[in-house]
Amino acid sequence: MRFRDILLLVNVTATDEFYPSIIQHAREHRWRLTIEDRMAPPPGWDGDGALVQAGEQTVTMRYVRALRRRGIPVVNTMNAKANPALPSCIVDIATAARIVADHFRERGFVYSAFFTMEWMGARAAAADAFSGKMGGGALWAWPTEAAERAVNDRAALTKWLKGKLRDAPKPLAVMCPNSYNAVTLLNVCLDMGLSVPEDVAIASGHYDPAFCDCQAVPLTGVEFDARRQAQEAAALLERLMDGKPVPSPRIVMPPTRLVVQQSTDVLATENPLMRQALRVIRERLSRPLGAAEIAATLGIPRIRLDRLFAAELKRSVGREILRQRLARAKRLLVETDDTLDAIAAECGFCHASYLVNAFKKALGTTPRGYRLQQNTKQNAGREP
Repeated sequence: MRFRDILLLVNVTATDEFYPSIIQHAREHRWRLTIEDRMAPPPGWDGDGALVQAGEQTVTMRYVRALRRRGIPVVNTMNAKANPALPSCIVDIATAARIVADHFRERGFVYSAFFTMEWMGARAAAADAFSGKMGGGALWAWPTEAAERAVNDRAALTKWLKGKLRDAPKPLAVMCPNSYNAVTLLNVCLDMGLSVPEDVAIASGHYDPAFCDCQAVPLTGVEFDARRQAQEAAALLERLMDGKPVPSPRIVMPPTRLVVQQSTDVLATENPLMRQALRVIRERLSRPLGAAEIAATLGIPRIRLDRLFAAELKRSVGREILRQRLARAKRLLVETDDTLDAIAAECGFCHASYLVNAFKKALGTTPRGYRLQQNTKQNAGREP
């Protein structure tokens, strides 16, 4: 059996599981890959099929049309409105946006915005779904509002975004279509002295650990099964190259879960003093902390702090500290292989036994049991 020559026309800097999965498929099915950046497609390439991230850039779409005119099967793996008839395996960005909106609403957010650094037709579906669930909200689309400014002018973008953030009501919930946009927004917020998530909560429509986990404030995002998307896209291309009937030329992959991290782990409150108190708890969570220390940090009497928590959160300072400690412990149990002792220390429990007791009382299971349950759910959700 001869090798099949396959063009992989993609964003070569991406970091998710899509590319390793395509490479594995290539080894198993005798594909000989040519990997090129989608913005610089190889002139004159000839082969058996192509997997492409066909966005709305003119150069990419012109190249895709040329391949198809020559009878080369093409499968698209990028959400875009251009060429809806192009066989595709894409992700459900509208459902992802609704998941993010539900998450923000559960935390009491009223004010919201959808921020994107590159406005494409496909992102309108995410923006519409997000604002629809939130009951409105602002659309911050940099190239659209940049007017005559250069889209790639970083200084102009930063100045424009600072103005948007400065004028926006607080607390504000912001969704970005991808992790790169979310990181940009996060850094501008921090440079302005805005607290994330107390002043501005940020979530990405696509969770990429290489972007989301390695930030001053880890970012919440919607996870998709990139491995399964790659498998489905490769199988679709195989059928097209073999001339077999295709059940559907458009495969839409659902989200697997919302990865909740620090960037949205807050209950929204319009009281600036309350937001400051929540920030103090978050920043000092790994060590012994009580209401007296928080009140002293804020420069207010302890009784005023107690009344503030009772009025705003309907619970005591101590209960909120415990809630945040357990929330952080749950994230660490799922997202790391850290020992219980290490997790207890990171979350402010003086010993692992205290963490176990608090976990059992609040959740009815042990930390190890919770870790096993969540890992089982994730693996089940990723099964092809």
